Amino acid sequence: MVLNFPVGDAVVHLAPLSQFDAERVFELQKQKFSGYLVATIEGASGVEEGLLFLLEGKVVACAYSLDAFDIISYAQTGLQLFFNALAAPNGIVDVYGLSRQQVELILALEEKIGVEDPGSGLRSLVAKRYSAELVQKLIPKESRPAAADSRKFEVLKKIELGELFK
Repeated sequence: MVLNFPVGDAVVHLAPLSQFDAERVFELQKQKFSGYLVATIEGASGVEEGLLFLLEGKVVACAYSLDAFDIISYAQTGLQLFFNALAAPNGIVDVYGLSRQQVELILALEEKIGVEDPGSGLRSLVAKRYSAELVQKLIPKESRPAAADSRKFEVLKKIELGELFK
C-alpha cells in the first residue's frame, strides 16, 4: 500500500489469520484501543492489504489495497473488504498501538481514509468466509497487474515469510 504510517507499539506481530478473527477487533474496541490493524492476505487478486484505524475504540479510518492492480478502496467499501480479508484462509495480521495524537494526525494528513464509526453496524460487515467475488468487482476487466507489486508474495516466499500465509 502506498500510504505510510508510524509503526507504533507492536501489540500483535505476524499473527496467522487462524489465530486472529473479527472478534479480536471487537475486543480492541472494548479496550478503547488507539492504533491500527494491518491484514495482509493472499487473496483473489494476489496480495491484498487492509488497514483499520481505531481511536479510543472507535473505527475512524480504513483503506484496502489490491496491490497487483494499484487499487485502493476507502470508507465503507474498505471496511467491507477489511472484514472480508479477516475471513481469508491465508494471511497475517499486525496490530500497532498509537497515541491519540498520532491517530488524529494521520486522519488530518490522510483525509480520504476517514470513515464514520459504524458503531454496532460493524458486526454486519463480518464475513463468515472470504469472498473472491467481492474483490473481483473492484478490478476492471482490462486491468493488468502492476509490475512492481505483482510479485510481492513471491518475494515473501523467497525470504521464508511466505509460510506465514499458510
